[in-house]
Formats: sequence, structure tokens, C-alpha cells
Amino acid sequence: MLCAVTLAGCAHESVSQLPAAGLSVGSPLLSTGQPEYRGGRKYRVVFSFGDNPYGYDGAGPVASLINVNGALYGTTSGGGIHTCSASGVECGTVFGLSTTGLEHVLHNFGGTPDGNFPYAGLVDMNGTLYGTTANGGTYGYGTVFSITTGGTETVLHSFGYGSDGAQPMAALIAVHGNLYGTTLYGGYASCSASTDGCGTVFRISPSGEERVLHIFQGKTDGLFPLAGLLDVKGTLYGTTVGGGDGGGTVFSITPAGKETVLYSFPEVADGSGPEASLIDVKGTLYGTTEGGGSADWGTVFSVSETGTNERVLHSFSDSGSDGFRPVSSLTAVKGMLYGTTPKGGIATVGTIFRVDEKTGAESVLHSFNIGYINDGVYPEAGLINVNGTLYGTTSYGGVSLPSCPNSGPCDWGTVFAYKP
Repeated sequence: MLCAVTLAGCAHESVSQLPAAGLSVGSPLLSTGQPEYRGGRKYRVVFSFGDNPYGYDGAGPVASLINVNGALYGTTSGGGIHTCSASGVECGTVFGLSTTGLEHVLHNFGGTPDGNFPYAGLVDMNGTLYGTTANGGTYGYGTVFSITTGGTETVLHSFGYGSDGAQPMAALIAVHGNLYGTTLYGGYASCSASTDGCGTVFRISPSGEERVLHIFQGKTDGLFPLAGLLDVKGTLYGTTVGGGDGGGTVFSITPAGKETVLYSFPEVADGSGPEASLIDVKGTLYGTTEGGGSADWGTVFSVSETGTNERVLHSFSDSGSDGFRPVSSLTAVKGMLYGTTPKGGIATVGTIFRVDEKTGAESVLHSFNIGYINDGVYPEAGLINVNGTLYGTTSYGGVSLPSCPNSGPCDWGTVFAYKP
């Protein structure tokens, strides 16, 4: 039996529902946040997820947000009204949030036959949101689901392991009316002692018709894709955390399933272990690696669409105020690349950083602070640009807000804003 790559638990454990405790499912929660960028600061907490007894507003957001008509939508890996592990970990939620901090829980995941533990963000296609859960579904190996902005959720596909994929950890992309994604495990090949499979690339229609396009074989082919895909003029690009020369790969794949390894990372000398999706800036692909580089604490890199001219733009260090171990994708704004690290910074609990696309010069823009009354901590998601303001999430921490219940602080993660 496969388990999610977190402390969340395994998929086949029983699901129970907790009492409503006076709060109706999906009711809006008002948070004043930090409405102003105080004292000339460029950073503020927009919303803090609350530590109430039942986690109604979600907990542990680890995925990037999306912007739909000025509203932010995302997922939380935990929280909600259902538990999906013997230790009582909740199954996760889908939420909507205004940029002023008004949150609305759209869906509480329930495990089986519903999905649970959504570690990936959402994608909007024709007004409907689509996403993945790493566990749950009919067989316990994860799902693809759709959800309206009004909260109507439908499981489109339950992964079955074997020749099918298992445990999708990344967001989907929409290309010409279909959805494309990756699964961390599954497929025929054995890439670990537990024979969990090396991962897959799949396509699924909005009605739920799914097809596996590629099964990773390991070694030079790559294995364990944690990242989602990128569409550049009809060709899809992605990364694997393992395989290749030992440190993972950058690959391309056609919508018909022809896969090509474009670049293989050596284990230490270059970047190693790319966990995040790539971005395209004028024909050059940019990404991050969780390890490798000159200090072996991760990198920002660029590579051409053909796999040539790979370049390490910045090697992170655990010394000083620099962040390290980046696991999120980048956002390009006016010649600069913006991202987050879940570790490092002044308090060693994460940073927002900027890297010059051409020179590789890096600046730490914000160091997250320890303590729920101060800030969020451990940002694992990338940033999105909404009218010149960057929005992101932290998986833990928060700010003590008037909306927090008396039973405890708001310390189960945040949504934050940063003005470049």
C-alpha cells in the first residue's frame, strides 16, 4: 500500500466525520489580516488558517494559488471536517479567498470514494476548476476531480496503480480542451525496493476519460515526477526528481506520448532533485532544484527548450540570510524571477527571493519569522502575480487575527501578499 509523501498517513484507513460544532460547511470566515502594508513594508499576511477544534477553514496549504476573476482559489493538504488517518489528520479542503481576506471553504475532502490530501493547486478551464488528490478515491491511490466555484465537486478519475498511475502530487495543465498531469508512482517499472513504479504522464478529458501517455522506466529515462507540466507551443515539458545521471531530469513529451530526456542532472556538481514545474520566458526554461549547486542546498537554473545551454543562475547557501532547499516553481516579472524557499532566511523558516534572469544576482526580499503572532513559516508553494502583487502560501504559522477562535491561535498556514 502506497502512502503520501508526507506525515499525512495512508489512503485506506477509515474515514470519520466530526460534528459541525455550530459552523456550517462552506460558511465564509472573515479575516482582517494585515490590511495595509505597514510602515512601508511590501509584505502582509492576507489570511491565517485557524487552529479551531475541527479545522474547518483548512490547514497546511502547500500548493500555489490561482486567480479567477480577481478571486484566489487553492487547496489545503489538511483540515476540513473529515479525518483520513488513524492519527486524526483531516483530509483537506478546496477554498476561495478574496484579496482582502474573506475565505470560503468550497469542499471538504472525505477520503474514499472521494479524494484526500490535495498537495497540488488548481487549474481553471472554461470556468470549472480541476485538481488532484494524492490519496483517496475508489482504490486509495489518488484522484482527479473537478469543482465549481460554487463548491460542487466531482471525482473524474480514481487512479488504480499497476499500469495506471498512483499518487498525483502536481497540478494539472489545460491544453486544447484536455488536462495533462503526472503521477509520482505507478506504471510497470520497478524503481524502488517496494516496487511502487517510477511514475507516469497522463491525459484526462473533462468528462473523466483517462489515458496514460508515458510510463517512466528509471535510470536514463527519469523517475518520480513530482512536478506538473508546462505547455510551450504544443510540446509539454516537465522534470523528474530522480533518474538521468542521478540527480533527475528535464524532459519533453508530445500530447501523443513521445517522451525525450532533454537534460540529466548530475547528483551534486549541478542542481539535483528538481521538484517544481518549469516556466518559459521567451524560449528559455527556468526552474529550481531542491539540492545540488556549489553548496548542495539547491539552485535556480535555466535550460533551452532543446536541453542545451543549461546554466546554474544561483546556488543557495545555508549561511547568512539566504534561503535554501527550494521546492516551488518560479514567477517571472519584468526580467526578474521570484520564488520561495521553505528553509533558510534569518529565522531559518523560509524566504521570498528574487533572481535576475540574465546575471543570476539574487536578493532575499523577505525572511519569514518564527511564531504564529508574527508571520507564516515554511512556504512550499510558488507565487502568482495578480495585478502586480505576488500572492503565496505558507504551510504553517500565521498571525493572531480577530477571526481566530478562543481555543487556539491561527497557526496552520497563511496566504500572504508581497509587492515587488
